[in-house]
Amino acid sequence: MMLPVPSESKLNDRGQPVEEVRNVFCACYETCLDVAVKKNWRSWTCARCPLLATEQSQKPTAEKFAHRRIREDWV
Repeated sequence: MMLPVPSESKLNDRGQPVEEVRNVFCACYETCLDVAVKKNWRSWTCARCPLLATEQSQKPTAEKFAHRRIREDWV
């Protein structure tokens, strides 16, 4: 099983990320976001992550995405 590998994104002179590749559909997105917050990164990227090209990070159909992210305490 491959693990996610987020990396810090460098910022340009205007404070904007140089690499802005993030896959919000990846099953590990929340984990990577937590890593970025804990490491106090101003910006982060999925560009060098091995999961970026895998089926695990592909955009799901609307039906799968809607049902996968629901939390029981919201109902």
